[in-house]
Amino acid sequence: MRKIGIRYYDTDLSEQSFIAMSEGGMTAVELCCVKEPANLDFKKVRERAERYGIYIWTTHLPFQREWAITQETEQARKWAFDFQCMMIERAADIGVDKFVIHPGKPISGMSREESKNYVKDTLSRLADFAHTRGAQIAVENMIPSCLGNTVDELLELISENDKLRICFDTNHLLLGSHEEFLDKVRDKLITMHINDYDFENERHWLAGYGKIDWTALYKKICEVGYEGAWIYELSPGEKDYTSRPLTVRDFYNNAIEIFSGKVPGKI
Repeated sequence: MRKIGIRYYDTDLSEQSFIAMSEGGMTAVELCCVKEPANLDFKKVRERAERYGIYIWTTHLPFQREWAITQETEQARKWAFDFQCMMIERAADIGVDKFVIHPGKPISGMSREESKNYVKDTLSRLADFAHTRGAQIAVENMIPSCLGNTVDELLELISENDKLRICFDTNHLLLGSHEEFLDKVRDKLITMHINDYDFENERHWLAGYGKIDWTALYKKICEVGYEGAWIYELSPGEKDYTSRPLTVRDFYNNAIEIFSGKVPGKI
């Protein structure tokens, strides 16, 4: 059975979080470095992951404005690039070999085409740097206000360097269909973010609470040959749309229902 995992923010990676993952059936985790990335103790995270049998599947590189690769000034963009490289180096030192990155919003003062050209070059350089550390960069598909908001534009962004790969976020796809996306990316796909939504905006809901046909989508995912981890980009404790706060075991049960060809039930 494929690994089932969950996203945890860098500030939430306590020992208790790893205990909860282990007891809840998780075997993988994505380290989401967006709150205090510079302060994350990667060695301590690795020790906890090994202690509780959790595989560090991916690290999500910082995407908040101060770390985005599409900041307004050339100086800020250079600083952001160097910071991303530092994060790749630190995580690769503990064995992380896949890094998710947002391509960002169009750069202020540049046309969309100019922004794409800059991002293509930046992603290519990041891919080369990650390669020297035995790792890959997975560029995530984004919502309409960002670059990479269609499968064709996402493929264009990674076209500069064959080392670049893709992260498919199921609830970011607002332009195009899931089937078309998967048909076009195929072997470029190395990781996924599992979320449901209403087809109107990204929602980050548990599978079964939105409009995605999970039976059809999972069948397509298997058809294109994706065998990687099933990573939920949600957090335990969320309760805005469920009858009670979500637990780690809820994510595990949700995945097992989908893998079994069932329509995932509600909490």
